[in-house]
Amino acid sequence: MTTATRTAQEIEEIARRLRDPARVLAVVEAQDAAAPRPDGEQVRSWLPASLASGYPALALFYGELARHDPAYRSVTHRYLSLAVDALTAAPHHSGLYSGFGAVAFAVECAAHGTSDYTSLRGALRTSLGAAARSALAQETRRLDDGVPADGFQSWDLITGLTGLGCVLLTQQDPDTEVLRGVLGSLVRLTDPLVVDGTCFPGWWVTSQPSSVPQPAFDHGHANLGLAHGILGPLALLSLAWEQGHRVPRQEEAVHTVMEFFARAEERDAEGPYWPRCLPRTRFTAPGGTAVHPSAATGSPLPGPSWCYGTPGLAHTFHLAARAFARPEWAARGQEALCAMLRRPEEAGAVIEPGLCHGWSGIEHVLRRLRSGPDVAEAATVAGARLRAARDLDAPFLYPVPNPHLGQDYQLPGFLGGSAGIGLTLLARENGHAATPWERALLLG
Repeated sequence: MTTATRTAQEIEEIARRLRDPARVLAVVEAQDAAAPRPDGEQVRSWLPASLASGYPALALFYGELARHDPAYRSVTHRYLSLAVDALTAAPHHSGLYSGFGAVAFAVECAAHGTSDYTSLRGALRTSLGAAARSALAQETRRLDDGVPADGFQSWDLITGLTGLGCVLLTQQDPDTEVLRGVLGSLVRLTDPLVVDGTCFPGWWVTSQPSSVPQPAFDHGHANLGLAHGILGPLALLSLAWEQGHRVPRQEEAVHTVMEFFARAEERDAEGPYWPRCLPRTRFTAPGGTAVHPSAATGSPLPGPSWCYGTPGLAHTFHLAARAFARPEWAARGQEALCAMLRRPEEAGAVIEPGLCHGWSGIEHVLRRLRSGPDVAEAATVAGARLRAARDLDAPFLYPVPNPHLGQDYQLPGFLGGSAGIGLTLLARENGHAATPWERALLLG
């Protein structure tokens, strides 16, 4: 059996298993009810209006399928209707991945032309614009006051302004005033921030990087990831520039971020890498310069992934290089990628099949880079690891190991689940994405 035939069969099997909303909901609700977390809080693997793990995620997958087989248009429409119902029942805004942004993005990707979903797109455009103006006003007040954010949620890709900018760039008729406001706010995010006499980068936050406290970040951190860190604004500013959406100091902001990464680079025997986050101790008072660690105090390797690791970083460097005609930036990302491929211990950190920090995300980003035979071979290996993760007895074909709970999870959604895996398999089979779903990962 050829690889293309296997891929087509896997796509068909995912589509079959995710097609019935009632079945999907029954599986995730039973799973969540049966698996309380150690701290007593209920696990929630399904959020109805979420692009990561809800109806918009399924609409995204079937919307891509429908471009190749019109029979799936009715399934797409059904999932969009359920997403709209969920949003109507609990209207809210949380960036790209939940609420108005999530549904608006799914609708844009599902539309086959300007006449599809016209009234719905108009209503979502209005709601999204209002939410974005509110978020912008709040972030502008903080920037004007010169105080650090208490978290990255106001400006990151998942819940913040970067994610809203992604939706706006994807819309057929975006609110250009709001989009310019978003881009302008992200430009200001790169201005230095002085706190108690120490100069930090403008995206410095006072919180921990995750819900699991780490002593190194008790006094805050500078996040270098794509999902939650400064790579997200960097990618959006580059993509917007290419599409002709430009604001004052946009190019300067991109150069500022790239210069920051040049200073924050770490190296081991294989080559350069960047940690997920930098703690307060990595900054000095004059100029907010990131301090290079000694060999004895180098940061842990980030692990290969879309969200925080070298694949996402290398792709973002390529975007910036393409947008601003700086080939040395692409070369820097390529050097880091080649160093990653020489580290077998990095691949050992990957235990999931999904897009965010699993094999499908690694494979997809490596295929998008198209940067040499070694990278192509690594993409093939990642694809083989993804196939090995299949379990025909699992409800959604690709169970997700959860070491914290000591069991596998069944996730149907986009970031960690089978819908996202199905999208990467479709891109592998067809050589490209037919809808703009990759914009949700800032890949194009």
